[in-house]
Amino acid sequence: MRGAALRLALVLELLWWCGEDGVTPPPLTISARAFAAAALLVGDYFMVMAEKKGPLTEAKYLQALAKNHRLSRGLGIDAVMLKYQLDALVAPTSGPAWLIDLVNGDGFGGNASSPSTPAAVAGYPHITVPAGYFRGLPVGISFFGRAWSEPTLIKLAYAYEQATKHRRPPTFAPTADLQH
Repeated sequence: MRGAALRLALVLELLWWCGEDGVTPPPLTISARAFAAAALLVGDYFMVMAEKKGPLTEAKYLQALAKNHRLSRGLGIDAVMLKYQLDALVAPTSGPAWLIDLVNGDGFGGNASSPSTPAAVAGYPHITVPAGYFRGLPVGISFFGRAWSEPTLIKLAYAYEQATKHRRPPTFAPTADLQH
């Protein structure tokens, strides 16, 4: 159900962004906006699914949203950060980036344990910066935390990025060097 809630919110965000009258989207993270932009590249499957879900005022949607927020916020991120008196949570983002295949689709295996999942479900900030490379493909490290913790997360992520110097300018290579 969390996927359905996000997909519907993305459709509203896109309609608002395109200037649709009378549409007010819920606030979305930059990563959610990037996902919506990527969907334009690889197809509108998720957008079509979201349009079939109905309005954000439906009882089923509101119940799912409330449950997601309760589990991901009060019983999830907020509880852990309060219990251990943390300023932020840090974790590997997931495995290395996957190759983009515009013909056959991406080779992403899907990883629900990525820290972007609980942060996105909670509606909380999440920043990924380069942590290194595996066979030429970037690997990220995630910084995430409570609502309104963006200033702290930006400082931490920036300090990590400056100290490690892992960031490289992006390229659009026709292929990847998977031998090293």
